[in-house]
Amino acid sequence: MPRTTLVVFQKGIDNLSPENADEATLAIYLAHRPTLVNYAKGIVGIAADAEDIAQEAWLRFNASSVDPQKPECVSYLYRTVKHLAIDRLRSRSRESKLIQFEPSGTTGALAEERVLTENPIVPREELRLFQEAVAELPPVTQQAIRMKRVEGLKLKEISERLNLSITRVHTLIREGVEHCRRKVRL
Repeated sequence: MPRTTLVVFQKGIDNLSPENADEATLAIYLAHRPTLVNYAKGIVGIAADAEDIAQEAWLRFNASSVDPQKPECVSYLYRTVKHLAIDRLRSRSRESKLIQFEPSGTTGALAEERVLTENPIVPREELRLFQEAVAELPPVTQQAIRMKRVEGLKLKEISERLNLSITRVHTLIREGVEHCRRKVRL
């Protein structure tokens, strides 16, 4: 146990003076740590991530100018944990969207190998269903989705290349992606 922690427990939270602000923030954090970890775990669902989030919250709390003698410092800790947990979920969501369409001319085996290498979590069955769903789409929809998702073109650029309105391109992409999602979920 670090020396600061021992000092905090020997003095007690109430006996800490403003000069010992670091000890006070540590004492508050340690008193609420188990609850903070459980709170984060309830949001992110993974204990290791929850531990990391609680630790990051402590680092931010300790570096902040929040007065440890005021009751709102505990609220600050919980808000920080909540925001960090939500950020972690968003990050995880972005990472899970690695399924991309392959440019035409790429063999199915190479496409499957690339996607499985990038994201080994994606089961082969889902990949097969996804490829079948894309193949069921009209060619213009496949092109629009490929241009948007693989080439990263803007709707305006796609509409110019396909000689369609921006609204129509948006509709094609939305309907195509929804079709693929429905097929993969079945």
